[in-house]
Order: sequence, then structure tokens, then C-alpha cells
Amino acid sequence: MVVTQWINNHYYFSTVDNDKFGGGTKITHNITGKFGVVQGNGGDLKMGLPLQSLCKSDNEMYHQPLRLSVLIQAPVDRVNNILARNENLKTLLDNEWIYLLVMDPLRQNDIQCYKKNMELVEMSGKGVAEEHYREKVDVQILDEILT
Repeated sequence: MVVTQWINNHYYFSTVDNDKFGGGTKITHNITGKFGVVQGNGGDLKMGLPLQSLCKSDNEMYHQPLRLSVLIQAPVDRVNNILARNENLKTLLDNEWIYLLVMDPLRQNDIQCYKKNMELVEMSGKGVAEEHYREKVDVQILDEILT
């Protein structure tokens, strides 16, 4: 999950603010020192993805910039054990850089959502967990999972 979060953040920040975090347009890129690109004939190194990797056209992006949502099908106890041993992953979850949903095959595939501080809340109908996640993830995808 950590590596997918890195990739997701690369796309997220390059999309949200391409001037600061993206690579600008490829059309005016100049390779600098065989390790980076600058826009035009000078300026700061560009560190993110170019606009052509993010946008279909000047006004339309390929994807809506969202933070990573992960659905894991595994026993909740096993997921809790992994999270308890991995402080970096727990920090990403607690700070909502990753949204975690756990589908437990030992409980008829009931879905639980990670909130904070190792708390998993069962998602059902119009429960607290569903409301928490509806604000943050793509609602269409969430509805497909729940139905």
C-alpha cells in the first residue's frame, strides 16, 4: 500500500497544482544534467508529471484527483496485526492519505472502514462509517462494492 500511495500522491499533487508539483508541458521541456527537466530555457527543476500524462485536453483530466482508497479482503484480525507492526502505514491511514476498507471473509464479507488510531468501524446501510467514507471516496465505486 505504501508504494501505491506514493504513485497516487504523485498523480494527485501533479493534478491539483501542476505549476508547483507537476512537470508542466512536455512541449517546452529541456533536459538538464541528465537527471531532470526545466521549463523553457531556465528556471527550477520540474519534479512532477507533465500535463500530457494528466489531461485529455486543456480543460479535461483523465481522472479526478482523489486520495488512495484500498479494499482488502482478509480477516480483520490479520489486518490489525499488520497495522500494529507498521507505524508508517498507520500514520498514512491516520492522516487520511490512504482510505482503508477491509472485507472480512470470516464474517460473510462484511466491510469495515479504518477511521483513526487502529479503529475499524463496520460499514452497513447508512452507518457512521459509510457517511465518513462517502465524503472522501468516489461514491459510484463505493456503491458498486456495497451492492
